[in-house]
Amino acid sequence: MRRQIEMRTAAPPQLRVRSIKTLGTADADVLRLEQQSIFNVSNLLPKAKVARELREAAGISDSVEVRQDREAPPFDTRLVGKWLEVCWPYKEEGRVKRVADGLTDKRSPRARKILPAGMLLWAWDADPEYDEPAGERWIAFLPEKWNKPVSYGWRLDPRELGATGPPRTPLIEEEEEEEAPRARR
Repeated sequence: MRRQIEMRTAAPPQLRVRSIKTLGTADADVLRLEQQSIFNVSNLLPKAKVARELREAAGISDSVEVRQDREAPPFDTRLVGKWLEVCWPYKEEGRVKRVADGLTDKRSPRARKILPAGMLLWAWDADPEYDEPAGERWIAFLPEKWNKPVSYGWRLDPRELGATGPPRTPLIEEEEEEEAPRARR
């Protein structure tokens, strides 16, 4: 005859990782094994950096995308002189020369139509890799295409973001001192 086992539904206690104190000093064998360990933090960080670089080279991830602000910058004079990356059939970078005010700016001196406020006069350098000469063009960047990998997607160039370190610092917690066990009541 089979016994029925009653299943209790209770939440398991949360596990807490505790650091284990080392007794004595580590000998040469322990140090060698620790260096070969795949979970050794000093081995993991360089491997993670190499893996990140491989993912970026393959186009899977983009550290520049992660370092951008969540919201697009406002289309005002603060953008003048900033370097932008624009997603064309290939990525192109250029500098904002002017922001249209909606009152006086035109596409060319002979044009009659006034440009709407917020359009950017974007200038780029010559690109010999694509046989493209230097030039400039009025472009209306859309805020919803900010930092997106779509046609005419745009974002700040890495030169505008400051230091070129990793997008996020690795999360390594400091070892905490183990608390003394509490007396039970």
